[in-house]
Amino acid sequence: MSLPHLLLVLIINMVWGLNFVAIAVAVEHFPPILANCLRFSVVLLLLAPFLKRVEGQMNILLSIAFIMGIVHFGTVFLAMAVAEDMAPIAIAAQTNVPFATLLAVIFLGERIGIWRTMGISLSFVGVVIIGFEPGGFSQIDAIALVLFSALSYAVVAILMRRIRGARPMNVQAFIALAAVPGSILLSAGIETGQLEALTQAPTIAWIAIIYSGIGASIIGHGGMYVLFQRYPVTTVAPFMLLAPVFAVIAAILFLDESLTPYDIIGGTITLLGVLIITLRTRNRQPIIVTEDPLGTKQEDTAS
Repeated sequence: MSLPHLLLVLIINMVWGLNFVAIAVAVEHFPPILANCLRFSVVLLLLAPFLKRVEGQMNILLSIAFIMGIVHFGTVFLAMAVAEDMAPIAIAAQTNVPFATLLAVIFLGERIGIWRTMGISLSFVGVVIIGFEPGGFSQIDAIALVLFSALSYAVVAILMRRIRGARPMNVQAFIALAAVPGSILLSAGIETGQLEALTQAPTIAWIAIIYSGIGASIIGHGGMYVLFQRYPVTTVAPFMLLAPVFAVIAAILFLDESLTPYDIIGGTITLLGVLIITLRTRNRQPIIVTEDPLGTKQEDTAS
């Protein structure tokens, strides 16, 4: 990878890592589903010109948009709203890769060898260590939510293997189109205090929303699309493991969090498992860049 592109991938990971902080700030001042709606309102406003039909692909494209925009990201914002510490959530979010691998085996008939089997096992063992550390049960609900969000993302990764002719910004625009009205309805049904939050939220909360929409969704994914056009998936994908590292650093610097030995050991084991799966990827599919749990991932490195 050339030096300019190496710097680009580092910047993208920093942007995605800081997105964890942005979401944490946003859900402090907005109900989480409303925050999801506001974030994707920014995305929809900027990507509206990319809302173009993809002939013969609209059913699957709309399914992807619904799962990503409402189920996946809605769960992410809910997880961040109930989380006591951000770092374990950022690490657990990486389980989308082993989840996608398992779904590919179940639904696509793909075969995995001993290395990827070991990678899957390590990924989940690491999350178990984080989630079940002594006194850590108060974090279980947040980890369960982020695991569900990772699973929903894995479903989208499988669906994306079937879509043709949709460019990354086209997909992002439809995700935003589904997320905005869907989140409005969901928020109206299960949340309260939306009007008060909208009128009383401080400037920092709106900055966090705008950053999440522009930084994570548009700048991050636009940059990743450039990289995936020029390099093999197995060259670019390992760098994506830097995003949770930057997220953990950001949590320590900006949210005054501290890491426990269980966080360090479990996080290292999880990321090692994800790295093994990524490096052992053989079937290099075309990449449609979308966002991982918290705004951090490529389309599918688990084939």
